[in-house]
Amino acid sequence: MTQQPRRATPDLLQDKPQENRPPRVKPLRTVKDVEEVSYFSDEDRRVAISLLTRSLDVYQNQPTIGVCCAMHEPQSTAAKFAYGEALERLCNNKGLERHTTQGSLHWILMLIAFRAVNDENLVGALSQGNLRSGAIPGFKPHHVAMIDFPDSEVWNPEQRLMIRYANALNNDAVTDELWAEVVRTWGVQKAIRYIYIMGHYRTTALRNRTLRVPHPMYREAIT
Repeated sequence: MTQQPRRATPDLLQDKPQENRPPRVKPLRTVKDVEEVSYFSDEDRRVAISLLTRSLDVYQNQPTIGVCCAMHEPQSTAAKFAYGEALERLCNNKGLERHTTQGSLHWILMLIAFRAVNDENLVGALSQGNLRSGAIPGFKPHHVAMIDFPDSEVWNPEQRLMIRYANALNNDAVTDELWAEVVRTWGVQKAIRYIYIMGHYRTTALRNRTLRVPHPMYREAIT
């Protein structure tokens, strides 16, 4: 009989030293942090602790600084998480296609969106890379710097198209010709799904920028 993995518990949540450039709101990292928020209802506290513990289960990491700041409005954050998880399933945002896999089409889409919003936290995260997600075959560190040069030989045709599409989405510049090329390449449904998933993560970037969430994320693994 296969033993089920033990679920994480709130007592595993760890505090961190204060950042050199603290965000506008205190990152809520522990049960104690959540309990000290004066404007929380009992339901807010329950949801916040549940979401923080979720990071331990899903990512086997302490919650990111962005998640910890988002916990100041836990019920809306929970709704956003649920929406994002549904979108990620529809968009197949996993494995070599995941937005944290450097060089993937989702990575290009998100990096351009985060740069457009001017979110230090997530631009830094995608530029730095993720040891678990890695990169698509052939990706090199200089690809990050070449994101502003879609015609460069470092990109394949789909990557070039995604750079053009993502920039156009962010600048209200999707021409009939570009839309036709996007639909020929990915189909109408995927073209629209890219808009939805970019919008979801762009909202995260807007939140981070407004709350002045710095980089890095501090995603140390649980030991």
